[in-house]
Amino acid sequence: MSYSKAEYAKTVAATIAYFLTLQRDAVGLITFDQKIRESVPARYRTGHLHRLMMLLEHELAGTATDLGLPLEQVARTARKRGVVVLLSDMLAPIETLETKLGYLRSQGHEVVVIRTLDPVEVSFQFAEESMFFDLESGSELYVDPQAARAGYLERFETHAKSLARVCSGLGIDVYQLTTDQPIDLALFDLLNSRMRRGRQVARRKRV
Repeated sequence: MSYSKAEYAKTVAATIAYFLTLQRDAVGLITFDQKIRESVPARYRTGHLHRLMMLLEHELAGTATDLGLPLEQVARTARKRGVVVLLSDMLAPIETLETKLGYLRSQGHEVVVIRTLDPVEVSFQFAEESMFFDLESGSELYVDPQAARAGYLERFETHAKSLARVCSGLGIDVYQLTTDQPIDLALFDLLNSRMRRGRQVARRKRV
């Protein structure tokens, strides 16, 4: 099955919400593009999961995304410390990400970033010259992929390394998923990684 990034992220979010509900954990939801579209406080009660699933079915009206606003809202409104799972491509200026994620961490929340990307954003594998449409700005740009690929990959890798550095410094776990990965296997690997990290932290505390 072929997913867009938005569809993939929604499916991952729905799956995580389902399993957390099975564990009787309170789950909330914020969806956003240029602004926050839906905001549901974390709860555990009959019918709440169904409400979250219905909201995830809604199409976002915009195309651009602004991570700052939803992260600030979570930090302001969450009364109890909890786990914030952020599903995003994280293709934002590093300075913005560092400031907003740092603010969220300063409120005592554990943050997990699930970076959701299209495979071509990682590899830039285009065979022919193409007209690229920027969903966020609405502009069009004619690109020769062979000429642009090396520069694109260098900038992408630099951004990815900076993101990893920022998140590591803030104590944030980052997991990268691409939309061609089977969701069940991707989440299985993610959960295994989280469990291994939890055991490592527990061992360090006992030492």
